[in-house]
Amino acid sequence: MSTEPKIVLTYFGFPGRGQSIRFAFRIGKIPFEDRHIDFPTFGKEKAEGKFPLGSIPVLDINGQRYCESNSLTRFAGKLANLYPHCPLQALRVDEIMDMVEDLMSPLGPTFAMAPADRDAARLKLIASDGAVFKIMAVLAKRQKENGNDRMVGRHLTIADCKIAAMIGMGIGSGAFDGIPKTWLSEQFPEFAAVVVKLLADVEAAAK
Repeated sequence: MSTEPKIVLTYFGFPGRGQSIRFAFRIGKIPFEDRHIDFPTFGKEKAEGKFPLGSIPVLDINGQRYCESNSLTRFAGKLANLYPHCPLQALRVDEIMDMVEDLMSPLGPTFAMAPADRDAARLKLIASDGAVFKIMAVLAKRQKENGNDRMVGRHLTIADCKIAAMIGMGIGSGAFDGIPKTWLSEQFPEFAAVVVKLLADVEAAAK
């Protein structure tokens, strides 16, 4: 982009789907406004039709609003030089980011459940025949295939930001009720160790 855009990220105050975008902007030293909203504000603005798909995060860039968390992360990654120029590496980055979204999708409905039902449903998802387990296994395989402590290539990419945000700060951190904090390290110990390092490296780069 020829001139520095005015960028506003709107998301909740917790990590979630907005965190990989924050990481990318901060790593790339890209100026942006990090607008945190609470649930009542979200509900009000959603009812007013302010969010294209009724969800956040959204980015306002020079007054134009954009949505879809992976697309927003990819935009931030391109500005921050965290998105590969090699088409095959870019494909792998996109694949991993989409798999993380697929990992989170079956968990979505559980947030509206009563605690006992929620915990039972989540335990089924992380069982060896559950959707979350199966996707996590492929993510672990992809990381091992890469042959180092990154998800794709040798340098930080937005795939690493996504893993750090959604697994390192999310499902692998004990932040989700019903999913034991030790689950990831017990089922995928090598991958869990890489996730811990990725989170530390991403957070350090984003300072």
